[in-house]
Amino acid sequence: MTLDKFAYGALAEKMQSNRVDDKYVKGALDAFADSQDAGFSEMAKGFIEGAYSDKRSLKVAVDTYAMEHQKVMQDVKGEDLKNWYSGDILDGLSDADKATFEGKLTAHGDETYGEISKTYRLAANKVKAPEGDYTAEEVAAAREVVDKYQTFMVTNQELQDFKLEGMRANTVLFARKRHLKDLASKLI
Repeated sequence: MTLDKFAYGALAEKMQSNRVDDKYVKGALDAFADSQDAGFSEMAKGFIEGAYSDKRSLKVAVDTYAMEHQKVMQDVKGEDLKNWYSGDILDGLSDADKATFEGKLTAHGDETYGEISKTYRLAANKVKAPEGDYTAEEVAAAREVVDKYQTFMVTNQELQDFKLEGMRANTVLFARKRHLKDLASKLI
């Protein structure tokens, strides 16, 4: 699925923003480069190695692939998200709980994640703005928009967090291989 293509980039960004050790961030990028979805040739994987040369380069690589994930997210609809989470995140839940999450994700039909998130953010900013920046009517209208989309936004964020965290084990595997290989070369 298209959402999977840059998901390790999103995980790397999440790890980096939480100040996780760089060896795990590199593991997420290694997992991304190794995935079939990335479509990297062996030669192209060398460019990723260059990203590991210093913290700034690593941040640029992480930001690049996380941005690509966000670009993909802009065009997906709730049905796409439902399908993305169905294979693993919603497994093991009761049929009723699964239906609840699926219903929340698909409640806005053909609206894309990008449309929903932009509309939601703009409305939330009006609601949170200092008193007097907007009229009472503007704030009330913005509150309705926030109420309309908030459940979708929270549901998607929670499910996406679990989706990305589920990828962490593979990231640790790649991090372990890289880190111990580097350590072994220093011990020789």
